[in-house]
Amino acid sequence: MAPLQPTAEVVKENLAGRVHYGSVLFTKTEFKPKIEVKIGSQDYAVRLRKADDNPTLVALAAFLSDFKQSR
Repeated sequence: MAPLQPTAEVVKENLAGRVHYGSVLFTKTEFKPKIEVKIGSQDYAVRLRKADDNPTLVALAAFLSDFKQSR
């Protein structure tokens, strides 16, 4: 996840309990501390961390898991 730049408006929203993200990457996978992925021709090592004790991230994962893109 990439948070938005901390502009005055974003900081005000954060203080009110709203978090905005510039981008979120999501996939269904079993948990491993680190996975290797290839994007295009570039190899990446991605570190994962459990967040099942964070209700906001649990709700976000549930939303993204059930999300159906409209066309």
